[in-house]
Amino acid sequence: MHTSPRARILLATALTAAATAFALAPGAAQAATVTVQAESYAAQSGTQNEATGDAGGGQNVAYLSNGDWMRYDGVDLGAAGTLTVGARIASAVGGGNVELHTGSTTGPLLAQFTIGATGGWQSWTT
Repeated sequence: MHTSPRARILLATALTAAATAFALAPGAAQAATVTVQAESYAAQSGTQNEATGDAGGGQNVAYLSNGDWMRYDGVDLGAAGTLTVGARIASAVGGGNVELHTGSTTGPLLAQFTIGATGGWQSWTT
């Protein structure tokens, strides 16, 4: 993976959700898309991995609560500019937010989105 000055530690914080992957795409000037599998974190606090019922199998990160976090090292966010983020989420009840920060859980906020109910803990939407 190419390392640039924008390569940072990427952190995700979530409430009442499970995640399989985060897709990060730099602004329109860059065509590259980076997919980060949620279970491939370098460190975490408060989360658990479980087998996923999603297409392709594998694992998802589950049992997230307010204040839980996952850290992803070596994610190259590309050149400065707009960052488009997508996350594959499942939640039986909805509620809470996912926040993506660089550097630390209190570092610059890159993106934030609300988690809605998807119909079940293994009912996935992006």
